[in-house]
Amino acid sequence: MNVYEQVLLPAAEDYNRTFNQGGQVQKSRDALLSGDGGALDSLELVNFIVVVERKIRETTGKEVRLVTEEALRAKSSPFLTLNGLEQFINARLGSGGTV
Repeated sequence: MNVYEQVLLPAAEDYNRTFNQGGQVQKSRDALLSGDGGALDSLELVNFIVVVERKIRETTGKEVRLVTEEALRAKSSPFLTLNGLEQFINARLGSGGTV
């Protein structure tokens, strides 16, 4: 499955359309989502993650939690860019256990 094209781009479009008053998610793998210079503040990032989790569920039929201890303790946050988020989702979907 191509997470970027099937999940993240549609999630970005949904988020930008629904939450058009705040930060907008740029549809570029390297655009900053969060952190210094990021497009989204902490609340906006939470809203985007909820949209992404919904898109994963709609696309794969799997419930995937993205905000996990693993994500929060990671040396480099998976929520900084769409590329980092894509890699994290691929790892979560590829895991044999609970995603």
